[in-house]
Amino acid sequence: MTTSPSWRPLPGFFIPLCLSLFIVATLIYQKQQTRPFAYQPPETYVTPPVPTTIPTPTPFVFSGIGIRIRNFQESQILVEQVIPSSPAEMAGIKADDLITQIDNLPVSGTVDDAVSLIRGPEGSSVILTIERQGKQLTQKIVRQTIIDTLPLPE
Repeated sequence: MTTSPSWRPLPGFFIPLCLSLFIVATLIYQKQQTRPFAYQPPETYVTPPVPTTIPTPTPFVFSGIGIRIRNFQESQILVEQVIPSSPAEMAGIKADDLITQIDNLPVSGTVDDAVSLIRGPEGSSVILTIERQGKQLTQKIVRQTIIDTLPLPE
């Protein structure tokens, strides 16, 4: 008489099936560990530093009357800004004044030409003829050393 074994052998596909399931589970686990945008709790976020000081413009030092100008028309220069406490401000020059003459000569050429005429040695003077609201005004202004820290106009 033959006795039958008390255990049954596993079917032939069982070991390859278990091995396949193990490999799939391992791949899924590794993919979850290397996600590029994995959730991080808020305390691990890196925040950029907040600047505590406001940057100040670099001072520009020159000898002149303390105005910023630009071309307006062919024979006029527009005053864009007047530096506070400058000789131009003391003489009553204001933003949006039109300079029509420099040292009694009509304005012609570029802004650089006008700047070279308005700037000069400290203590010397320049005569500006300006037009404001249709009125002509002539001012003699003594040049000083100017420290320009105004932000650039936009």
